[in-house]
Order: sequence, then structure tokens, then C-alpha cells
Amino acid sequence: MSCNISRPSQRWSVSNGTDPAGDGKVTHVKHTDCCWSIHGCSTKMGVAVGCAGGCKPDPDPSVCAKKPCDCNSAFQLETDGTIKVPLDGRCLEVSASSKLTVSTCVAGAKNQQFSAKKVGAYTPGTPLYEISQGAKCVDSNGGIGPGPAPPPPGPAGSGASIKIALSSLHLGLPAGASVKVRDVWAKADLPSAKSDGTLAVDVSFHGSRFFVMMPAGARWPLPFELATWMRQKPPPVPP
Repeated sequence: MSCNISRPSQRWSVSNGTDPAGDGKVTHVKHTDCCWSIHGCSTKMGVAVGCAGGCKPDPDPSVCAKKPCDCNSAFQLETDGTIKVPLDGRCLEVSASSKLTVSTCVAGAKNQQFSAKKVGAYTPGTPLYEISQGAKCVDSNGGIGPGPAPPPPGPAGSGASIKIALSSLHLGLPAGASVKVRDVWAKADLPSAKSDGTLAVDVSFHGSRFFVMMPAGARWPLPFELATWMRQKPPPVPP
């Protein structure tokens, strides 16, 4: 998809100690709740790379031949802009259908060149990056380029999404005040908005989004108090 800094689906983190500009270290590439993953732990040419839940520990590449499924979410960002696959030594590339796939490394191939740019942080110690090829960014909703047109809104389970618009006046906020918007699950601040404006977001079927609106100048997390049940000691565990 075209790079859009406001899209949480284009924000990625890497393993601690990894330089996204390229250092050859083994790393995962993580979205909020999924990691890049080679489908089926396959070493076939052209196998697709998606974003799957259950991120795995970064492996020692020496185990990949015998334990391929230990290595299907491991990648190496190289100084030449390529992204190597420890599973079989090949490279990621963008296919003709704008999907991330695995192919033989070709020196200087433009569809195997990627760059990373910092765009925010989950926490002060966990920066977020967009990973792009030209004006197109890797998106957890699939692939990197425009690809096929998304399906129109349809019945639940169709895989489509719908746009939901909510006026913040419905929440009883004072008209005209500046309001900070926090995307809780993406762990990122969105651009501030006027409280008499409208927040419009895409929501997939069977999906949900979680936002918190705060006064201008406030920081997340706001001071909070644990619920009563969370303050109680757990019952003893039977021997």
C-alpha cells in the first residue's frame, strides 16, 4: 500500500539490538499482534510471507535446516537493503502482484531493495518503523503495493471492512476543544482532533478498534487505579 504514517498497520518493530538500516542480525519483524512469517515453513521458490500471530524467539540460523518452523519468522536486514531469509538463504522480494515473497537473491534487483524509517514508538525502548520500497510500504493487511482492489463491504466473514465514523460530541466532550487520540492496541498517538470533529476508521468484520480520547497536553498512560478485584491477593494454589 502507499505509505501513510497514520496507518497503524504499517508500523513495525524489530528485535532489540537490531539496526533496521541493516546489520545482518537475525530478527523478527513485528506488528502489534503478529510477526512476518513464511507460509507453511516452506522453502519453495515464491512462497508468500504474511503476518501471523504467535511470534517466535529469534533462532540460531544453524538450526534452520533441521527445524524449519523455528526459522520461518526470522529475517536478516542487510546493509545493501536486502532482507535475507535464514531459513534457506534467499531474499525477500515484491512480486508482480505486490506481495512479499521469497526468491533467489539477485544483486541490484530493485524489487529486493527495502528501507526502514522510524515513525514512532510502542514504548521509549521499542521504536516503530515503516518498511518500504519506494513509495509503497509493507502493510499488515497484506503485501506492499496496491495489489488487487479490496472487496466491497459484505456480510460478516467475507474478509471485507467497513468505515465507521463517530462524532466525539456523542461522547459528551466539550465542543471545539482540542482532543488527543490514542490508538491503544497500536500503542501510538494519532493526530489531535477537535472534539466537534469526526473520527473515521476502518474496521474489519469480526474486528474491533480501541481508542482513548484525552485532553490536549495529557500523556498516555494517564494515572489510573487498579480495579478492586485486581488488588486482591490470588487464592493459594493447592499443593
